[in-house]
Amino acid sequence: MRYLLFLILLLTSCSRLDMYEQNMLESPDTKAGTILNPVNSDLPMILGQKLENPYTVENMRNAYLELGKEGVILDFPITAISTTHFYLCYKPNSVQELNDLEEIKSLELFDFPCDYEVIRPGHYYRKSDLLDSIPTWRYSTVSVQEWPMVQDSLIMYNIDYEVLDSLYMYYESSAVQRGFSEEGSNLVMFDLLEQKSFEITGNNDSGDNATNRASRWTPSGRIMAYDNVLGDYVPLENVKVIAFNFCWKTVGYTDSLGYFQCDKSTKNKVKYKIKWESNRWDIRDGDLSQANYNDGVKRFGEWNLNISLDNYKSIRYTAIHRALQRMYYGNNVGLSRPNNNRKAKISYYHYEGDALGLFYQRWFGGIMPDIKIYGVEDGAYRPLSAIFSTTSHEIGHMAHYTNAEEVYENSTEFVCESWARYVQYVLTYKEYEELGLLGTLDPVFAIPLEGGHSQSSPMITPDIQYNFQYWKNTFTDLYNYSPIFIDLTDTYNQRDYYRYINASEHYIEDIPEDLIHGIPSAKIEELVFQSTTQQQFKQRLLSNAAMMIRIYQTRYNATQQTINKLFEVYE
Repeated sequence: MRYLLFLILLLTSCSRLDMYEQNMLESPDTKAGTILNPVNSDLPMILGQKLENPYTVENMRNAYLELGKEGVILDFPITAISTTHFYLCYKPNSVQELNDLEEIKSLELFDFPCDYEVIRPGHYYRKSDLLDSIPTWRYSTVSVQEWPMVQDSLIMYNIDYEVLDSLYMYYESSAVQRGFSEEGSNLVMFDLLEQKSFEITGNNDSGDNATNRASRWTPSGRIMAYDNVLGDYVPLENVKVIAFNFCWKTVGYTDSLGYFQCDKSTKNKVKYKIKWESNRWDIRDGDLSQANYNDGVKRFGEWNLNISLDNYKSIRYTAIHRALQRMYYGNNVGLSRPNNNRKAKISYYHYEGDALGLFYQRWFGGIMPDIKIYGVEDGAYRPLSAIFSTTSHEIGHMAHYTNAEEVYENSTEFVCESWARYVQYVLTYKEYEELGLLGTLDPVFAIPLEGGHSQSSPMITPDIQYNFQYWKNTFTDLYNYSPIFIDLTDTYNQRDYYRYINASEHYIEDIPEDLIHGIPSAKIEELVFQSTTQQQFKQRLLSNAAMMIRIYQTRYNATQQTINKLFEVYE
């Protein structure tokens, strides 16, 4: 019963998250870059006829025989062309089975079959004859060495599967992976064999055999995304890029400047795609679909992509990705990273919901998404910076829960939501500080100090979008989303602002008197993760200040007097 009540509170409270967020319709992007094709953005992929897979053992042996007819004698027997990989289709019957499938190591899952003609590119595919509650089938290539472990896992999780083809992929075989030189005669022979198989199966789309048989090349490029605060493109770090052709694939991850280089070379054209996932999280399109960006073009050479500002999903995935990347791997100002023991599932919904963001404790064993993010509010698409901010808030809940589960489950909504708001604040500020845009989020003006015309105090206008200082204890809906932890870090006293604009004394007394500043995020988190109420937190803070009085007094202006003053409006 207690869990049910807490769930109801969580659902209703998170629906208030950022409820006063400023809405804005996003204008079309006019900067240079790859513009998303409306037909190729949020519409599903449409497949045509099944193609002959050049990597099957049968087709590779046919290519061997054809080369022999042309007088090309390979220095290994045809019997050496045997199964090195299996091409499989997985058929999960529930969200739980899909989650289990995604936890099996070594599987690089595609949500569409790689051996079909693509009539219309799209960023997702769904098998048309499946019930809405059933995940679409997944596909992957598995080496013969990995297959026993994968098969055992499929049996353990009771996931239906089908072996579609036996493949011969010499470059992917265990001998080559152990480091044999690509200049070896077998590798040269395999290049000839592979290209001949592409030709006889009707898949040699280079238009020029000489070009197709030139030196091998490695897929690479750069991934950038538009940011609404910067008004320009920013590099995306740790984006997973997959280059593929039929069952062959290679993977690369972008660096801090957005550049990537995949881990394998090829002589063929490739298609590129982004799979919005890492080994710690997975971004979904709604409840069941993997979030992808499918390029849809066969290329010789680099893929340089600027994901532009528009009203489609892909640019929203980039904002979610940036928040996840910062919290899990980047500079997160010393906060504890989420300690989830399986991939976190973050679902994006390209419509308006009852909330802007939701975090679910794991009552449902991973069946429900861990986090839900909605992209529309009051009929308007939310700014990318707002999606980043909301994602950070929900990740704050996840880190709190996974690092201090028992405390979290017994904490008041005030502690949980105020802490998530703190995480939201510091991650968003750090993101835009590193972009050189902190002043854009919070324009600073000077308040003249009493008794000296040449003196002034820097001040910001309190808001509910970034600094969360627009708060007083009479705001019923926002009460639990307080700035109490933010006020221990920031350098502003919001009560000064209201004094400056000549607010009534009664109104001023409803607003925190924030004289403390600079307490490190890790220290605040340590006390939060030990406290279930604001009273417990206050007592721990007072104890720390008493034990290290010189540090707290000189560095943070945190004394018994200033701490009591700050907490007055909450008691």
